[in-house]
Amino acid sequence: ELANALAVGEVEAASEGKTGVATDDAGGRNARWNESEGGSQSGVSNKRSSASESDGSAKIARAVETAAAFEELGVSAAVAEQKLIWPLEYVVEYALFLGMELPEEVSLLWIADEALCEGEPSEWEECLDPRGGLYYQHKQTASVLTQHPVDYHYHNYYLQLRETLLERWWEQKQRQREAALG
Repeated sequence: ELANALAVGEVEAASEGKTGVATDDAGGRNARWNESEGGSQSGVSNKRSSASESDGSAKIARAVETAAAFEELGVSAAVAEQKLIWPLEYVVEYALFLGMELPEEVSLLWIADEALCEGEPSEWEECLDPRGGLYYQHKQTASVLTQHPVDYHYHNYYLQLRETLLERWWEQKQRQREAALG
């Protein structure tokens, strides 16, 4: 029932604000991921990842298999209703990176699609620590992230939205139980 509650599309109102244009130029985050070591061929894996190419290929294969499984489950209609900008395989791969549980949370794929459309945040600077590790520093506040700022933002956004949906689902279940008892 929980999976159905998340997959039914309770986030339509939130997804109506989906905007953006895919950035795939030399300065775009997605293009840089393609060039990074161990990066995915699709351009949506974590830039900090030190995974080998075979791991990247495995991620792509998993995303393609998940997209094919969606079609077998009849989920493709729900995906089509979201009018994704990026190809489904890319969106699925990034959704898995964000931690989405697919296909149960298929109605939240728009979050991954929107994240892929984001450009490089101008207020963050990419830096290297003395050991060669990548980190990001905010130009005005000097705050530091070890995760790409766009990834960080959309991962937290997904978690907050999921928590809200779970709370609504739980409250609905509680009301149904109370109505059945009284």
